[in-house]
Amino acid sequence: MPTCQTPINLNYISPKQTRHKKLLNEQHQAKMRNIKQDGQIQSRTNFDSPR
Repeated sequence: MPTCQTPINLNYISPKQTRHKKLLNEQHQAKMRNIKQDGQIQSRTNFDSPR
């Protein structure tokens, strides 16, 4: 299930909502980047551990 909540009526977006949505989008992208970096770090440590 996606963590980002989307408004039910996608056609109507108030100016305040667009600013909030942009903020949420940036936060979401940063979160996804962090998750990707964590995954890379974990895979690297998994590679190094057996040696």
